[in-house]
Amino acid sequence: MRATVSWKKNVLTQMDDIPLVIKELLSYQSSIKIDAKNTLKDFEEISEKQKSIQQEIYEKYLEKVKLKNEMDEAILNYTKCVEQYNNLCSKERDILIEKQKKEQKLNIINQDYVFDNKLLKGFNNLNGKLRKLIEENQRWVENEWNELEKKWSKWNS
Repeated sequence: MRATVSWKKNVLTQMDDIPLVIKELLSYQSSIKIDAKNTLKDFEEISEKQKSIQQEIYEKYLEKVKLKNEMDEAILNYTKCVEQYNNLCSKERDILIEKQKKEQKLNIINQDYVFDNKLLKGFNNLNGKLRKLIEENQRWVENEWNELEKKWSKWNS
């Protein structure tokens, strides 16, 4: 029983303290409201910052995707350009090889032409000399024949 009385006394004492506790809590209430208001304001500012950052992230994401697509297209164009360049270089090489072959053939033809001209000139000279020799030979034969006829006429007479 003694414990019950003590407990009741304790409860009653605590009940007497309730108005004081409420008064103290009410004094904290305005500071809590200010803290809540400030915290809410900070929360809203942070939320706005988050939205702003999310917007920037989204814009950078779009820019990144756009730049990647442009880069992919540029790489594709570069690859096509390199392929076309290589094809043109290959064609030029083939043309140069063909040109060298034609130059070699032209040189051979020119050498043959020069040789043929020298040969023709040599034949013309030889032909001229042979004609002279034939003419000289013909005159000699005629002279000798005339001499023989003279001698023959002398012997015959």
